[in-house]
Amino acid sequence: MTPRLRASGDVLLGICAVALVLRSPLTAVPPALSQIAVDLHLSAAATGATTTLPLLCFAAFSFLAPVLAGRCGAAAAMRLGLVGIIAGALLRPLGSLWAFFVGTALIGMGIAVGNVLVPVIVRERLPGRIAGTMTAFSSTMGFGAMLGSLATGPLLDAGWTWRAVLALAIPVSALVSLIWWRSVPVRANGAAASPSAVRRAEGAAHAGDAAVDLPAGAAGAPEQSRWAIALRRPQTWLVTALMGLQSLVFYTELTWLPAQLTAAGMSVTAASVALALYNGLGIAGSAFMPRLVDSRHGRVGMIAGFTVYLGGLSLLLAGRPWLWAAVAVIGLMQGAAIATALMLIAQTAAPAITAETSATAQGIGYLIAAVGPAVLGALADRVGWAPPIVLLDVALVCCAAIGTALLGPRPDGRG
Repeated sequence: MTPRLRASGDVLLGICAVALVLRSPLTAVPPALSQIAVDLHLSAAATGATTTLPLLCFAAFSFLAPVLAGRCGAAAAMRLGLVGIIAGALLRPLGSLWAFFVGTALIGMGIAVGNVLVPVIVRERLPGRIAGTMTAFSSTMGFGAMLGSLATGPLLDAGWTWRAVLALAIPVSALVSLIWWRSVPVRANGAAASPSAVRRAEGAAHAGDAAVDLPAGAAGAPEQSRWAIALRRPQTWLVTALMGLQSLVFYTELTWLPAQLTAAGMSVTAASVALALYNGLGIAGSAFMPRLVDSRHGRVGMIAGFTVYLGGLSLLLAGRPWLWAAVAVIGLMQGAAIATALMLIAQTAAPAITAETSATAQGIGYLIAAVGPAVLGALADRVGWAPPIVLLDVALVCCAAIGTALLGPRPDGRG
């Protein structure tokens, strides 16, 4: 094995290890939420905040990641994000209200940094393997999310307390940090970009060239200049809209799918199994969609994928005989959607501004996702689930259009 191939394998190992803790510390909470609410004397609003707080942290702290990366490099900034996850995992099981919520916020902050920096590191370290690497990352993240939710219930049934269950995140996140530390060495930031490099980047922004490769030194351009370049590019706002809309659909269904299923006649137990299936099938979806979208028929694949997603979501309105089919389809396609969005963040941003593009897409995207479940849930209370599901279908139509526009004609003839 050549040194370059070994180094690439190490980076892939580090990225997949990080993926394991970018969802699992959060998905372990809902099955234990009734115990947590009783022990900590949480009101209904405070109980709901356990799910909305991480999303708000994703939105707020996504913009911290480019600042950290600009100061110490993306790999070192990821170390700091992992430290935040470990600190939060240490606090949550202490048993007090403040420790639980501060710990949750720290975990959300660390995950936000990781969410933003993974596309940056993939673009920086594995530029020729973006689709494959993002597929592996998304699949591993989905596996971690499923593992977190599936493990909690049996452990609680076996007599574990919720504190003991949540404390499992401590050794897992510590091990992940060790793997990251050993697998992905920190690089020097490089010299600041020359004025001509910044001007070339600005020209690319005005030209709308999604695939332009800026000089390596451009990463050292003044932070304000990099943000200005990123925010002027139409691709930044397109990928932000894609990230936001697909996240809104995912988190709305994550929150309300059991209620939708029980309203349609499914038992509570079956609905909980369906929710686990919804999360688990995302692993398979994230494994195939990025490669399909990155192929010669990428735009056709993009339209077909979101059309299937829309069809599955609409099946929720078709009655009890179709519910399991609906869950299977939307579970498969939610993984496909997030993997595609993350891949496009890495592909459409010029290397020097990947961090700023990723922060904008995920910061604003998760803010949209945090609002969606509450608004559509309130609408469903008034008029039933048909109008909210139609609105989610409209969001998926927009995703298909945006994704197709982001692919566009490519120099290699693909798409």
